Amino acid sequence: MLIPWVLFYDASWLGEFYYRVIGALSILAVTALIVTSITNRIAVSQHPALSKTAPKGEPWSVPMRAVVITVGVIVSFYWLFGFLGLLYSATTSYDRNQYSPGPSYHSDKY
Repeated sequence: MLIPWVLFYDASWLGEFYYRVIGALSILAVTALIVTSITNRIAVSQHPALSKTAPKGEPWSVPMRAVVITVGVIVSFYWLFGFLGLLYSATTSYDRNQYSPGPSYHSDKY
């Protein structure tokens, strides 16, 4: 859903409906995540054998932890700025689509 917003720098043509769909899908995704988490906790608490069957991985080495943390920080900042840009364009899309700009004054007329 974010592909049109990511690919085009000026996303003013997307309109208000696009941002409403993004908001609705975000609410659905977060709700599904919460329901899944709660259902998992209930299932594990009722059947403790489920937690014993989970595979246990080997611990990461220190250099691998450093790589994961560095990449995670870079990606999280990228997503944070992208999300803030999406919010900014969503808040200004109504202003750009609803109101026409006032009269323009050019210096060559005077």
